[in-house]
Amino acid sequence: MNTKWRIAIAKVEIVGGMIGIISAFFFAIWLLWTQRNEDITQIDMGLMSISLISMVLFLFSLIAGFLLRKEHRLGYPLTVIVQALQIPVISSADVTYSFVSGLQLGLGIGAMKANFLFYIGGLVDIGLSQDDPFFIGINIIPILFLWKLYKEKNMEIVSG
Repeated sequence: MNTKWRIAIAKVEIVGGMIGIISAFFFAIWLLWTQRNEDITQIDMGLMSISLISMVLFLFSLIAGFLLRKEHRLGYPLTVIVQALQIPVISSADVTYSFVSGLQLGLGIGAMKANFLFYIGGLVDIGLSQDDPFFIGINIIPILFLWKLYKEKNMEIVSG
């Protein structure tokens, strides 16, 4: 049973995945272009690795959204994983992590400030040695999506 929520979540994952793959691809091309005159061993492999990890995450989101939309048996569990990966926003002096495939709306608290988080599109922020001493936040959109999927799954079980 394809409900409006399931279709909406699938579309957000598909669009976010496509935007993210395109963005990560063009970032990798830009990285190679700006370092084209340097020795291949001098290319910033850290940034290239993050670009490739980003493409994999966004491809995962795209596949999950497609499978959810087609009501494939793997669509629901893959979507749960994709949505769970988007909930935390963490940054410290040592490491940072944020993943958005579609929508981000949330709140975060840092060492000296509170932030409202809003983003549309595809974003992966993974890194080491950040400027911010500490920041933690949550993305509320995937929590809402997970709750709606859970309710829908329970209704399917009850109705037979």
